[in-house]
Amino acid sequence: EIEACFPGGSMTGAPKQRTMEILEEIEEGVSRGPYSGCLGYISLNGCMDMNIVIRSAILTPSKNDHSDKEETNMETWKASIGCGGAITALSNSDDEYEEMLLKSRVVRRTISDWVAQTAAGRTQQL
Repeated sequence: EIEACFPGGSMTGAPKQRTMEILEEIEEGVSRGPYSGCLGYISLNGCMDMNIVIRSAILTPSKNDHSDKEETNMETWKASIGCGGAITALSNSDDEYEEMLLKSRVVRRTISDWVAQTAAGRTQQL
C-alpha cells in the first residue's frame, strides 16, 4: 500500500503519524499543498515512479484589476515556494532561515528568470 509510505520520514521525522498530527495542530489546518507530498505515476503494466516534492514552486495566475489599459492585458502570478529544513531543539533560528534561503535559491532564481523572459517577450509584442 503506497499510503503507508507517506509522509516520508525525511520530511517529518518519526513516528510519522504522530508528527503529522502535531504539524496539523501547529499549522492550524493550513494545507501545505503538494510540498512534501508525492508526485509520480503508476502505469498499467505495474511500473511506477514516485518522488517526494521538495524545493518546488506552485505558480498561480490571476488577472490584474488595474484601470490602466496597458496593464489590463497583463497577468500577475502568485508564487508559493516549498522549501525548509529539519528544525530541532538545538536549532538556531538564524541558521535555519539562512539554510532555507540557500535551499530555495535555485527555485527563486528560476522564477525570476521566467518573469524577466516573459516580460521581455511581452515588451517585444507591444
